[in-house]
Formats: sequence, C-alpha cells, structure tokens
Amino acid sequence: MMELKPWLSWDDIRNAVVALFLVILPTLLLNESMGTLFGRYELTGTGLWNLHKQEVPETVIAPLHE
Repeated sequence: MMELKPWLSWDDIRNAVVALFLVILPTLLLNESMGTLFGRYELTGTGLWNLHKQEVPETVIAPLHE
C-alpha cells in the first residue's frame, strides 16, 4: 500500500518562515519607508510666503503648490 504523506511537514513550515523573514517582511518594510522617502510634498501658507519674500524664482515655487 501507499504510505500517506502528512499534509504539512516541518520542512514546509521552515520554508514558510524563511520566506516570511527573507522576502515578505523586507518587502513590507521597504514599502512603508518608500512612501515617506519619495512622498509628494506641497508647500502652502507661511512657507510659500517666505519663499516669495526671499525672492526665489517662480519656476521653483510653482511646482510646490500645484
């Protein structure tokens, strides 16, 4: 007769844990940090007014408040 193989072995569990820590977890952490690293920034109010007072060219200021 055929011997039944267990549905989930310890090797399967070990491989899942390795995949979790080496692939999935770093991917999630990078995803969280990339949002703040490459985030979009808008400048309004006093910060925008200070740039105008410092005579920063309009070509620099315009993309900041679109």
